[in-house]
Amino acid sequence: MFDQAACVVSQHEDKRRLKINLYFILDLYNDDNDFDIMSIVSILKATGLARLDFIDTILDSEEYSSVLEVEISEFKALANYLKIPNVSTQHGVKGESHETVFFIAEDSNSTPVVHMYRFFKLWSHTDISLNSFESFYYDYVKWINATIHYLGFKLSDINKALHGQHQDYLVAKVKELIENFKDNMIFRELCERSYLDYLSKPNVTTAKECFKESQVYGALCAYRLFYVGCSRAKRNLTIFIDKSKIDSYAVQLFKKFREVGFEVEN
Repeated sequence: MFDQAACVVSQHEDKRRLKINLYFILDLYNDDNDFDIMSIVSILKATGLARLDFIDTILDSEEYSSVLEVEISEFKALANYLKIPNVSTQHGVKGESHETVFFIAEDSNSTPVVHMYRFFKLWSHTDISLNSFESFYYDYVKWINATIHYLGFKLSDINKALHGQHQDYLVAKVKELIENFKDNMIFRELCERSYLDYLSKPNVTTAKECFKESQVYGALCAYRLFYVGCSRAKRNLTIFIDKSKIDSYAVQLFKKFREVGFEVEN
């Protein structure tokens, strides 16, 4: 979320600037007036403390619109409530470590969407980091939101009449998107096939497979879950994988696991 470059202190002026910005946000947060979350987000953007791609994704998304209207006083009340010792998170083990951890790799199409095996396939032959994955996701979502904003509807709601009306725009937009992400391995692995299918055969069915946030979000959630789950192990970590789901890339995946220090048993 935060822009690391904005927090680097190499000279006295950097220290003074950072202090002013941080205290400005703190004062706004502690102010008795009824500021909303949008105010804090806007200040984070104006001061350059937060990554613009992260902030713009929040500001441009309809999903966050109601959250941004929440008053800071309500947020603080919730934060104070969660500090009470007998109140815990739903999972209850957040931050805890254990001598032995069993990680069972599974997909989930409910909320939250988790595409563990799509992530494994991507990870098996691509060098990625969580930061690079998240940066791509935020950039990709911008394209989705811009397309939805122009069309006035989600691609999942498209029908024959709407497709006929907007086909020229969609074809041009798809070509533009493919060109923009042509060198991005995450896009090529998770998304490109759907867009190429649409260009090959533009119709309602292929259009509905384009501009889908879940194409990327499911694998990103899997990466986060995998990272957090593995980090809980102090000494022993065992990962259980359904071999039938990795037939096409098992060799590459097992090689990747060995490279990072795992012993693989078939």
